Amino acid sequence: MFKHIIKITLRNYRKSLLFILISCLGLFGLLSYSIGRRSREIGIRKINGANTMQILLMINSDFIKWVFISFLIAVPLSIFLLNKWLEHFAYKASLRWWIFVLSGLMAIIIAVITVSWKSWIAARRNPAEVIREE
Repeated sequence: MFKHIIKITLRNYRKSLLFILISCLGLFGLLSYSIGRRSREIGIRKINGANTMQILLMINSDFIKWVFISFLIAVPLSIFLLNKWLEHFAYKASLRWWIFVLSGLMAIIIAVITVSWKSWIAARRNPAEVIREE
């Protein structure tokens, strides 16, 4: 009996990791498009004296803002749906606030890692090459 539960749990973990990977790829694609459109702006900012950290903060803040807004939309909706789902069980379980905070922090950390990697590459490019390409 417990082997069946363990199989289901492992299957759910694998699905969760797959969904996180798919969302990171979507974020990476959106980031690549955004950086491609803003490459001239990044080059001009570097020529005018911006360092790599300033460019990283500029790009990261745009994406982290949207992750935070989506978190603020998702939390009330998930609390409502989970409370409706938990009403049908004989043994009542309560939702803890730290679960939602932890999931928000994990979403922001994953987004920061994904965005920082690509924006670091864009910020380290030679601005003369970027401007010459366009």
